[in-house]
Amino acid sequence: MQNDDNSKIVDFLRGYYLFEAITEDQREQIAAHSSLISLNVGETLFYQGSLGESFYIIIEGTVKVHIGPHVFSTMHAGDSFGELSLLDNQTRSASVTAIEKTSLIEIVKEEFNRLLGIGTDFAQAMLRLMVKRNRTMNHLENQLAESHQKILHQNDEIEQRNEELKQQQETLKKLNQELLSLNAEKNNIIDLVAHDLRNPLTSSLCMTEMLLSQTESNDQSEAIELIHNSLTRMKNIVNQVLNVEVIESGKLNVNIIETRVDKVLHQVSLSLQPIAQQKEIVILNLFESVSMLTDANLIAQIAENLLSNAIKYSPFGSIVSISLHKSGDLIKMEVSDNGPGIAQEDAKKLFSRYSRTKNDPTAGESSVGLGLSIVHRYVTALGGEVWCESTPGKGSHFIVLFKD
Repeated sequence: MQNDDNSKIVDFLRGYYLFEAITEDQREQIAAHSSLISLNVGETLFYQGSLGESFYIIIEGTVKVHIGPHVFSTMHAGDSFGELSLLDNQTRSASVTAIEKTSLIEIVKEEFNRLLGIGTDFAQAMLRLMVKRNRTMNHLENQLAESHQKILHQNDEIEQRNEELKQQQETLKKLNQELLSLNAEKNNIIDLVAHDLRNPLTSSLCMTEMLLSQTESNDQSEAIELIHNSLTRMKNIVNQVLNVEVIESGKLNVNIIETRVDKVLHQVSLSLQPIAQQKEIVILNLFESVSMLTDANLIAQIAENLLSNAIKYSPFGSIVSISLHKSGDLIKMEVSDNGPGIAQEDAKKLFSRYSRTKNDPTAGESSVGLGLSIVHRYVTALGGEVWCESTPGKGSHFIVLFKD
């Protein structure tokens, strides 16, 4: 068996670059002073910390160089390792384990010293191996040094970026505080202006109503009625602004009571009849008798905003309908018109604050884009949903859905 191992070692050494220059007799002497080791998969050749006393050349197979689970490298047939252990008594810096069936040539330190006596060719071969290994190590050290410099540079960039982000966060924090302060100031100004406007508007409306009841001249009545209508629109705008501010301040009080919703909608419809008649618009009421626990005032404002909006954008002589019906535990309010409809790009922002469509009111009425925003907020406060179904050129259909 020893002769078979020697023959296998000699055959391998003939084609191995380190020993190409030595004689056949010298190869046989190396084989005679070497051992052939076989490792099965998972078998460890030596462990980290063990005393290094041998040099190895892989004939076939693959091994891994590792410390515990961390693998530094893998070596295959023709690779060699452990040559420094022939010169000193240092312990192994890592473990070597077979990851497939592997055969290796082992030359122990004692036999290596004997082999040095067979001639300089063997010594030169070992020197070439050590020089090559040293150059490889130098190359790896250079790569490691370059990688270290890159890491240091990246760390500097990261620190600089972190500092920039920190400064940006501080700036954003200051800007946010300024915006909060400005928004609070804006809200205060709006509250003051709106409240201060509402009182003289209410007084002016009372005066125009009194003048209308006392004036016999048609020309004067028409002028006073025009002033009255303008003041009414101004009061509605002020009320809308105040309503939005109440919602956004979180001060909206919801008063839930048993409510006949159909009666509330009927009153809203009656109150808007004069505006509809000016445009010869017919309001079609389609109400079932429906009672539910809700806030009657908010229901009235939801209906008023939707219905007045429909009248505002409907053509003269058209029909606007408002309906109410209950199916199971679902209560549905619907307002439909025959106006210009709503384009898809406008529908996406329909319920946003100050959002306006490309359509203009058909009689030059004012629009600040708050009505539908208020509707959405009130419906949400009551636990419902609201949406619009519309086709450009074929009118709009607003649906409000509550769960009883």
